[in-house]
Amino acid sequence: TVTVKAVEEEVERPVAPVLEGIKLSSVFSANETTMASFNGKLYRPGQEIRPGVKISSIDARARKVILELSDGREVELTAGRQTTQREVDQD
Repeated sequence: TVTVKAVEEEVERPVAPVLEGIKLSSVFSANETTMASFNGKLYRPGQEIRPGVKISSIDARARKVILELSDGREVELTAGRQTTQREVDQD
């Protein structure tokens, strides 16, 4: 008798479809200016990465960026070996 156990593979999916393909490469600050690199381009807080996705804040020490989506949600991205996304709780 052979027993087969199904294993679900966890696949990281974007929090929102508008974030598909957005990769946070690095976060840094210099002379009181914080910037983040997304897909090879540099952005500052307040700039739009693509329609419906604006940088709300950048924390260079924590290597985190908060993105504001056009539907009002905020998403936190953390730079590292693999970009991780999580929806920010809004109380």
